[in-house]
Amino acid sequence: KVPDKALHSLSGLSVPNAEVWLEGAPKQRQRGPVLVTHWGLSGPAVIRLSAWQAELLHQSHYTSCVYVNWVAGERDVYGALTLLSTRFPKSKISRKSAFRDIPQRLWQYLVTRVGCGDQTWAELSDMRLRELADQLKAVPFQVTGKGQFKDEFVTCGGVSLNEINFKTMESRLCPGLHVVGELLDIDGETGGFNFQNAWTTGYLAGTACLDATV
Repeated sequence: KVPDKALHSLSGLSVPNAEVWLEGAPKQRQRGPVLVTHWGLSGPAVIRLSAWQAELLHQSHYTSCVYVNWVAGERDVYGALTLLSTRFPKSKISRKSAFRDIPQRLWQYLVTRVGCGDQTWAELSDMRLRELADQLKAVPFQVTGKGQFKDEFVTCGGVSLNEINFKTMESRLCPGLHVVGELLDIDGETGGFNFQNAWTTGYLAGTACLDATV
């Protein structure tokens, strides 16, 4: 959840290849599509980030800062900006998106946010072009909570895997107790991995219990 009305007005726009990370965990980056919603940011990259950083987000009560590299799919951001500056010196920077993957309205929002939306390409010095390139690679957004529906795709945490016999899913600490699915400290990415975990561990436990009664 990002409290930015200007961002909310872009709901439905997306960038297919962006990169996101949380403040305090810059090495734990996730890459993929990022979607702008009417309450903030979502999409596969954001969902994966919220999964792998679930403990950090929980500890901060979902109050943090998320950075987005909107041009992660570009090899030479500065070069692309320099080319536009050379070809269209009198054109306003906000007039046309410099990158194919960034929709025009999102581009206008981004360059306005970094303070050069009303300028022409000719008005930007070489140093300012480099700064713009760097700023597009790390745009900060203040996070004030979970998404609108506050639902989890999967629950983080659970019984330690060291305490489980994975042949039968029986607890090593409490014989006769079988632990499966999201009761375990297992949570994977979206894409069916958590369903598979539930089905597989449930099958192993059920089979073990059935064998024990035969």
